Amino acid sequence: MIEHRGRITKRLLVPMMAMGTMTGGVLAATALPASAAPMGYACGYSANVSIFGGAYVQQGCAPNAGGDPNALAPSRSTSGSSADLDGAKAVFSGVATIFSSPYTPSDTLLNSGRFDVSVSLASTTGLVTAKAQTVGPTPFFTWSPGFEYAWAEPAKPGGTAPDADATGTGYVEAKCIANGTTETSQVTVKNGVVDTHIISGGPMSGYPSESVKVPTTFSTPNATSVPYWIENVGDQGYIVFHEKIANADGTTTVNGAHMYMQGANAYGDMVIAQAKCGQ
Repeated sequence: MIEHRGRITKRLLVPMMAMGTMTGGVLAATALPASAAPMGYACGYSANVSIFGGAYVQQGCAPNAGGDPNALAPSRSTSGSSADLDGAKAVFSGVATIFSSPYTPSDTLLNSGRFDVSVSLASTTGLVTAKAQTVGPTPFFTWSPGFEYAWAEPAKPGGTAPDADATGTGYVEAKCIANGTTETSQVTVKNGVVDTHIISGGPMSGYPSESVKVPTTFSTPNATSVPYWIENVGDQGYIVFHEKIANADGTTTVNGAHMYMQGANAYGDMVIAQAKCGQ
């Protein structure tokens, strides 16, 4: 049995991952002006977070105002592709790990897996893709080999993780596809899990008591929202998967996973795998 006492402390310092407020109308296909050239933007992840009432700090895709180079994630707004093989880890106020890998069996947090972003633009079409692998730590993570499900023993004796049959590398991927005067969206989440409740008090404080499996694909944008409560620190929020936002300028933003952080200790937002396209 793995010794988990170290994690109990760490989880007290990980309020949550979260993301901003959904804005604008939502359409399955957004009408675009036919005369404009297509545009695209892809981002691996971006977080804007306030801890314990402090100033909001942005980390992830540029400008990465937090100033930590290890927290950087790739982004693109011109045709081509970019990759970050060693991933990222974002720590806010020196205590809250907001973005990282899932937990390892030795109860540590590493950088996430690799990022891949790409933009392909033609005269009237565009394809924008953003992918983030092996993300965590909690309440949302994508399991990959070498990491563990926190919902397994000893947190819930006799229980199994909601994705115990999962294989391969977990990831979040978002696509925005522009075609003439419309654009569509696609999101895939592999091996995704949301810890919806956290144990408060006792030897298992900081471990999830309830978790749910995230669907792999989503037939309807903005239809999958998972609330979570982190009872041991008094925080809460919710996560929207396959979030699609029609922007005022006629473009569309597609967020693979969008976490909304609602306090009491951590406020702000984080998007994992964002693709934007339109004309």
